[in-house]
Amino acid sequence: MDDAGRAPARVVPVLRAGRLRLVADLDHTDQRDYSRAVARVAPFLEATIGPEVVANRAHVVGEGLVLTPWRGALRRFVRSASQIAGRHRGWTVVADVGDCYASIEPGAVDRALRAARCHPDLVSPILRLIERFCAEGIPGLPVGPEASAVLANAVLAGADAAIRRARARHLRWVDDFVVFVPDRTSPALVLDNLASSLEAAGLTMNEGKTRVLGPGELRGQRLGASSYL
Repeated sequence: MDDAGRAPARVVPVLRAGRLRLVADLDHTDQRDYSRAVARVAPFLEATIGPEVVANRAHVVGEGLVLTPWRGALRRFVRSASQIAGRHRGWTVVADVGDCYASIEPGAVDRALRAARCHPDLVSPILRLIERFCAEGIPGLPVGPEASAVLANAVLAGADAAIRRARARHLRWVDDFVVFVPDRTSPALVLDNLASSLEAAGLTMNEGKTRVLGPGELRGQRLGASSYL
């Protein structure tokens, strides 16, 4: 405990869906303050995120955050991807962000919140919390809290915009992108736009999970939370 009686943030291993994951363990007070601080900016962030983003959509209840239930959202994601894939006859880019949450630094959060026109007085408490969590040994955004999911969506909104500039249609599940490349656009242009936008946010693509698929090859691929089309 620190002088204020607050337990420092720490990372703990948790078994989820048969996999060992490192999840942030935050003091109850920190968890509450983090949720409330992000809840104040959530309406601004949601207004900047397009319908192609399916996971972790947020709304505010009282002073806290509530995310759209993931099971229903995942079904919509898979259904939408299947429907688009059934009509799409061109290339498809499937991309993933490497070590996404841990790589999102306070500066990237600051830029994303300001781009969403959040007032600096609302941004500062969020940055102070993230910076303190980092000082206590949690890199980037803490994995686990719903507030982190909302902030990650905001940071990745720049990548969504970059894909739109390539005139491609896409879906995103957390940090997994499925991009349907139009006939007159090359997959290389989509990948370049995506990589550049991620680099601007201090992120990189996971090369091992990024691939270009030909017509009809999307079906059967692993997408978002280990689901299949």
